[in-house]
Amino acid sequence: GAGAGAGGEVRARTPAPLSIGELLGSRAMQIVAVTMFVYAGSIWIPYTFLVAYAQAEGGIAPEEAANLVAVIGLASTVGRVVIGAITDRLGIRRLLQASMLITGGSLVLLALVPPTLPALLGFALVFGAFAGSVVAMIGPLLVEQLGIHNLPTAFGLAAALQAPAVVIGPPIGGWLRDMTGVYLWTWVLPGALLGAVSMGVAMLPDPSRRARQ
Repeated sequence: GAGAGAGGEVRARTPAPLSIGELLGSRAMQIVAVTMFVYAGSIWIPYTFLVAYAQAEGGIAPEEAANLVAVIGLASTVGRVVIGAITDRLGIRRLLQASMLITGGSLVLLALVPPTLPALLGFALVFGAFAGSVVAMIGPLLVEQLGIHNLPTAFGLAAALQAPAVVIGPPIGGWLRDMTGVYLWTWVLPGALLGAVSMGVAMLPDPSRRARQ
């Protein structure tokens, strides 16, 4: 009797999950959706073109150029682990905004710095670590903004919106290279877009402020 009553009380206190339409009407979900669309379309551009760029513009040997992608992947794994250890202390929104800005900034710097092997290795480390950390923060951010009861649907929406961006982003990067004859805008455009959407992250509601009201 008592156990059943307690279970019913917990269920009663748990809000019903929002529908897909209701989630898409949420300001927080809209900001996260745009952020993840731009993020997914942008981060696959270096994966696609960095090796060719290193060889064509930097004169780097094919084996060393290919290793740059491996460095990005390794740094991404480390970034995901480290960000989990500091999220509670620094706040998920602040860290996400910083990671997006640094990821975008690294792409802009890639366009401006001579493509030597040390410079490209530095880019691969910074880009990989901070781009990887973004992935690790999306789930906690959705819980903070929309509640644990909405996480499955909200995370599914965020993931679904990444798919078309992954398909669109690299061809746009290649088209920019073909139209201009250089990689400048292939790096600058996604970098600038990541910086722009990071400003949107700052517009997300502050849950601690809501709790005090």
